[in-house]
Amino acid sequence: RYRDAVHFQEPRDYPRGMKGDSSRIRWLDDPSAIDLEISGAKGSGLARARAEGFPVLNGFIIPPACSKDAFSRAVTAFETRGTGGARMVIIGHELPERLVAQIDEFSATFPTPLIVRSSSVLESSGGWSGAFTSIPEIQRHEIVRAVKSVWATNFSIEVLDRLKAAEISPEAALMGVLIQPEIVPDFGGAARIDGRGAVTVTAVKGTPRDLMAGWAPGVKATFENGQLVG
Repeated sequence: RYRDAVHFQEPRDYPRGMKGDSSRIRWLDDPSAIDLEISGAKGSGLARARAEGFPVLNGFIIPPACSKDAFSRAVTAFETRGTGGARMVIIGHELPERLVAQIDEFSATFPTPLIVRSSSVLESSGGWSGAFTSIPEIQRHEIVRAVKSVWATNFSIEVLDRLKAAEISPEAALMGVLIQPEIVPDFGGAARIDGRGAVTVTAVKGTPRDLMAGWAPGVKATFENGQLVG
């Protein structure tokens, strides 16, 4: 059921050493980063897009396997302390020194601020859209704390309800994390195409984060039959 729920990809035949350690941090351009097991759904999709030549911003992946120990401890805490206790166990979890050193090494090449994004193995299904968090405006020394904050959303009340409905154990829904430089746009938004081919654009000044979350209405215009309306 877990494999069905996440549309799990079948194992690939990698050249020896290419896939390697499933807990090793790697760039999106690493050939093994296209694998769901290695990068989570969001990271895997972006790695595949970069491999195909699309202009995807560079970044690096902390694989889902890195969350296994923290999630196992959180499940134990959840049984006695509830969702809040489970999240606090993750926040207080000490990452291995090797992992922290890799984070420092990879992030040193990026300008700040950074954005720390969820890449759960579950996010290949549209039903999990918006379930997990991304944390913007992060400095390099804050990455470790931000990673644990992203992991902790797996034990929020909303996500636990979704997991229960899907009959998936929280311990099985491992969480990859994607770190990229944060884009600070002059404006941003979304474009939608209807059945007639009309394109409706909704936009706001600055980051479209509040627009996409439904907190800001934005400015709307529609382009149809060569005419711009709105």
